[in-house]
Amino acid sequence: MLALLSQLPAGDSWRHNRIDNNAEAHLMASLVGNSTCLPVSGGQVELGTWQRIMLIELDGPRERRITLTVVPG
Repeated sequence: MLALLSQLPAGDSWRHNRIDNNAEAHLMASLVGNSTCLPVSGGQVELGTWQRIMLIELDGPRERRITLTVVPG
């Protein structure tokens, strides 16, 4: 994933960089997404064999808040 994201053009080629110089981070975030839905069973997250949960900081370092919402099934 990081290899793919690193192929985005960097620098002043994005007009958004004129505002706050983080266009690449916003583009990467739009490709990766900012949320996920995970099944939980017996108090454990049910991930497949090759599934993992990743938190990728694209515009930092900075403090972040993670919000967890439980929807009863």
